[in-house]
Amino acid sequence: MNSNPENGGTKGGGGDISGTARQIEVEADIDTTKSRIESDSAMDYYPKDFLERSSSAQNFLTIIVLLGTCMVIGDGASSYPCNLCKVSFLFSPIMLIWFATNVSIGVYNIFKYDPSILKAVSPRYIVKFFMANGKTAWDLLGAVFLSITGAEAMLADLGHFNKRGIQLGFSFVVYPYAGETAYLVKYPENITDAYYSSLPNPVYWPMFVISTLAAVVASQSMISACFSIVKQSLALACFPRVYIIHTSSKHQGQVYSPEINYILLILTVALVVGFKGGVELANAALSLLRKIPQGVWVPFPISVLFMTVMMSWTYGRSKKTTYEAENKMSVTELNEALSSIYRTPGVCFFFTDLVHGLPPIIRRYIHHMNSVREIMVVVTIRTLPIKTVSPEERLHVGKLGSNGVYRCLIQFGYKDAEDIDGANYADSIAAKLLELTDDTSEKHKIQSSMQKGIEFVTGRTILKADKKSGMLSRFTIDYLYRFLQKNSMPAFSAVRTPSNATLQVGMLYEI
Repeated sequence: MNSNPENGGTKGGGGDISGTARQIEVEADIDTTKSRIESDSAMDYYPKDFLERSSSAQNFLTIIVLLGTCMVIGDGASSYPCNLCKVSFLFSPIMLIWFATNVSIGVYNIFKYDPSILKAVSPRYIVKFFMANGKTAWDLLGAVFLSITGAEAMLADLGHFNKRGIQLGFSFVVYPYAGETAYLVKYPENITDAYYSSLPNPVYWPMFVISTLAAVVASQSMISACFSIVKQSLALACFPRVYIIHTSSKHQGQVYSPEINYILLILTVALVVGFKGGVELANAALSLLRKIPQGVWVPFPISVLFMTVMMSWTYGRSKKTTYEAENKMSVTELNEALSSIYRTPGVCFFFTDLVHGLPPIIRRYIHHMNSVREIMVVVTIRTLPIKTVSPEERLHVGKLGSNGVYRCLIQFGYKDAEDIDGANYADSIAAKLLELTDDTSEKHKIQSSMQKGIEFVTGRTILKADKKSGMLSRFTIDYLYRFLQKNSMPAFSAVRTPSNATLQVGMLYEI
């Protein structure tokens, strides 16, 4: 196997590993309009091209997506959490029985009470309904709102179900609730207890048990959806770093976060204590503006809280990324700096999350220390959307300019334990560097440097809004983002290095 990215990387179970590895030496900007993957070609080009080129459209879309995400998390806080992972294999059979019995009873009620209810498939009736009732029709939508709220959780749970599966499920499994409507056409006085009143007497108690079990599954699914969208938000750098555990070796979408779980626990207990359950808590879950006097205001502050967290983190991360892109150190600048400073014996490992270019922290280190080790390795750690990365494909190395500077990409799958022992990985990286070169003097230099000492350098950046920034921007950067940054997981929390050989370099980014 050739580990040099210039020679194509490796192939095998890693899927896109070699393509990712080749990026470690690519410094040019990529034209996204000329590098579309096959799935992109099936999409309408012009809307996608517009979104790629319009920063305003991207910002608007980000706000809308984060708002929907926060509302789902707010719904998750209103659900009753319970530890059901050991019996999760029962979830699918329970929901299958629930929907199958509803389909059977729904079809029975449609033909028994009012077959004409099938006309509701036509959209002309909802148009006539609004034209005839006006504002009252809008208010009446609150009575059917709960029939569609599950869609947000299912769409957030796309790690488990694809889009086609959700479409078919709603069309052929959920829609037969129309049988309940057919019953109400004949017995409108039973609207307060429509579902159980519409059940035939012989199946009343069996359906009561099944519906209770289905409610437990639905509640747990809402909580699982919270974990899933937090993981997706982390992948987009829209949420502070939290610990994510993959609970399944087969399904990437099955995840758990201890921090998010405790937050949901606190919010759920607060809701139950505050509303004492019953009708008040049910009204709080309706999330309709016109029902605020009945207790619906609760999901709004929860959503606003998470929206503030996510918007502050997204704004701060975007400013940090922009600053680093504008102030990154080029290979040419690095070579010039190295030619005028003293090179001490040993190896220095710089950890960064940048793949393209060198972070400003390296420039600051060289400027203040006025020296650097003979061998300098810039290390980037990445998690790929595959279950595991084989040991032989874990490390990819390449030369970065000259003067003993290298780049290393450490890759993990989502089920791999990202527990990096710095000393052991230093030996593995050194072995890869020896494979990379055929120059005897360079090999000797690497071997002797490893024996003379190893140093690990990580960076810690602090953002500060400049005086030209507006009041809202200064408050977001100087207080909200800084607070989230201090309390989130460190960027390289998985890296374990000897304390006496580790240096953390702080740098203030004035943006």
